[in-house]
Amino acid sequence: MDLKAFRRDVLKKQGELEAAYPSGYVYITTVNDSQRQIKAGTVSEVTLQNAARHLCERTHEISTPEEIAAYHARCAEARATISAASKRHTDRELRISVDR
Repeated sequence: MDLKAFRRDVLKKQGELEAAYPSGYVYITTVNDSQRQIKAGTVSEVTLQNAARHLCERTHEISTPEEIAAYHARCAEARATISAASKRHTDRELRISVDR
């Protein structure tokens, strides 16, 4: 692989992403890649620079609205689980017995 050409492609892709996503980040989803042992379907929120690199490497694609919604639902569920566990932990009473 010609690294200069790859870098040019990444910069070009980054420019396209900057025009489409002014927020500076984008959601990307992994695609199956048995050589790199990458499983399809993992959604990540990344900077445009990282997204451009992954898209040029063809290990990820831009996430669909459905994939993003499912990602947010899983995050909300994880936050609720962590919050409930934290509440259970902080609500415990500490009892100490001292024998004299």
